[in-house]
Amino acid sequence: MNSWVKRIFSRRGETPKTRPTLVRRFRPRVEALEERAVPANLVVNTLSDAVAADGKLSLREAIAAVNAQSATGLDAGAAAQVSGTFGSGDTIRFDPTTFATRQTITLTGGSFTVTNDVDITAPAAGLILDAATNSRHFDIGTLDISTGNVSTAPTVRLAGLTLVNGKNGSFCGSILVVGKLTVDGCTFTANTGLNGGVDGTFAGATPHAWRSTFTPHPTARGS
Repeated sequence: MNSWVKRIFSRRGETPKTRPTLVRRFRPRVEALEERAVPANLVVNTLSDAVAADGKLSLREAIAAVNAQSATGLDAGAAAQVSGTFGSGDTIRFDPTTFATRQTITLTGGSFTVTNDVDITAPAAGLILDAATNSRHFDIGTLDISTGNVSTAPTVRLAGLTLVNGKNGSFCGSILVVGKLTVDGCTFTANTGLNGGVDGTFAGATPHAWRSTFTPHPTARGS
């Protein structure tokens, strides 16, 4: 058929016409993307254990901000050490200049109370938390010991810390855990408590220790 058409048009001195090729036009569309908030990252830049308007972010202030899920109440200098959005996956880190060498934070305000999920990782040089035999280092979660009622049970990871001289006259000398705790590469030394030198598990708490050293070896109280 094609050869026949070509012969007809060749006799007439004409060429067959071809139909124009349709070109589809690209029409870009804008689609809404899923919102992906970056978790909050708080960078401690002082050895002080104070809560004060001093332009610095202390570890105690950083933990309080995570508990509150807000930087409200921090002065401008401290707030500048907070980035991202509070929520799942919040982290506390340490300023590489202030903590370029191994430093000690001495607890002067009692144990650190943690009521929200957080990951606290020591600087590369290491960090000592010294409770000076005045308190535990951490109270993780909230438990009414008299009733056994749990009001908060966060998931917490502690990494690379050295916790020394924790003391408590009742439960646990270093860390009281209500929730889920992972200690990774931590060292516990000279911590004493009536029912466990280092950590205790209460109301279904789940502690996990990886690559950590306990001196003396702790006992744990669980329910």
